[in-house]
Amino acid sequence: MGYADTYLGIVDSLAELLTEADGLAEIKQITFGEKERGLDFPCLFILPGEDDDRDSSMPNTQEHHIPFEVVAILKDPDIEAGLRDVIGLGGAIVDAVKADRAIKDSCLYADFGKLNPGYGKGKDGTILHWCSVSITAVIQT
Repeated sequence: MGYADTYLGIVDSLAELLTEADGLAEIKQITFGEKERGLDFPCLFILPGEDDDRDSSMPNTQEHHIPFEVVAILKDPDIEAGLRDVIGLGGAIVDAVKADRAIKDSCLYADFGKLNPGYGKGKDGTILHWCSVSITAVIQT
């Protein structure tokens, strides 16, 4: 299996993990990359980051740290209620990765970082709430 297959396998496994996660049952759509039209809320985006390769402690291998931002987005005209709900979705993302650090055996382990909530107006004037969670999957090649 090549590097691209491994990378995309992590994406697919992460999407599967999040689909099955407690606290994320209301998610209607998970998208790899961005999408502006035809969104069903609440939804998740899995956004790729820049791979960071490092020397491994094992001879003739290299460790790759593959970062993703998983962003939960929902609509709610009530700012406080929307923020509480979207932070709950962000927490469920963290809990899912904590419960399966190998992301369905697609990587050696995964780390998670900051929970970053926010809100603003969408193009049609509706109030959108989001919460991003940084996840880094580690593999060896």
